[in-house]
Amino acid sequence: KKNTCEWNPVKHKYARYCTNPECKKKAREMIQKNMKRIYGTDNLLNDPEHQAEMLANRKISGRYTWKDGVQIIYVGKYELDFLQYCENTLHFTSSDVIPFPTNKAIKYLDKFTNVERFYIPDFWIPSLNLAIEIKDGSKYPLDSKAKMAMKEEAVIKLDKFNFIKIVDKDYTDFNDLI
Repeated sequence: KKNTCEWNPVKHKYARYCTNPECKKKAREMIQKNMKRIYGTDNLLNDPEHQAEMLANRKISGRYTWKDGVQIIYVGKYELDFLQYCENTLHFTSSDVIPFPTNKAIKYLDKFTNVERFYIPDFWIPSLNLAIEIKDGSKYPLDSKAKMAMKEEAVIKLDKFNFIKIVDKDYTDFNDLI
């Protein structure tokens, strides 16, 4: 009550924080303390399980149902096309292609921010120990391509998985590998 909150005529409500910068700082500290108490971290974006859940809830995400009834989550039309290709053309089953396990998330250093992050490829073929990334190669700006290069470098450096990136629904290299 010491500090006033400004009225926002566009939103027709008062601002969330008062005009004193200390109010916002104190609120952030309270949020971080509660997050740490409840989730064990002050940033859920650093948790691969939470990241996978967020991806599954995106507007472009969906569930693909294999012929045997098993459902798999995909994010976007390119991933859906890949799953359909695997089932209809290569005659794969639901046990052949699965979402990349979050417990195998790959850590890498983001060279732009100097922050350690993790990367979860789109799919995994357990029998080939193959991590698969699906991309639309034409729509992403240079910084996104640079970040993807950092992720790819981390996978190769880790030398724990086979890795392939499928761009623009071109399955030629994938077919050669299979």
